[in-house]
Amino acid sequence: MIKVPSSSFISHYDDFSKRCRDNGEILCLTNSDEQELIIMSLKEFKRRESIIALKEKLLDIEAAQQNGEKYYNLDELNAKLEKIINTD
Repeated sequence: MIKVPSSSFISHYDDFSKRCRDNGEILCLTNSDEQELIIMSLKEFKRRESIIALKEKLLDIEAAQQNGEKYYNLDELNAKLEKIINTD
């Protein structure tokens, strides 16, 4: 994460924007040495949002399994599907 004084952000916007887009770097804007804002590229934001969504789904599945719900791994699912397909 790159710490950038907010006063220099506007004057160097193109440079910071390029670093965020090209390298996935994240900027932390500071105001009087206090961290104030986080800036990242839209691509990086979407990537992080996808990771969070996946983790939430995995936590939901784990909680459901602890409550007794059955979930199948890929091998179990393939075996069940093969059985259904081959019963014709």
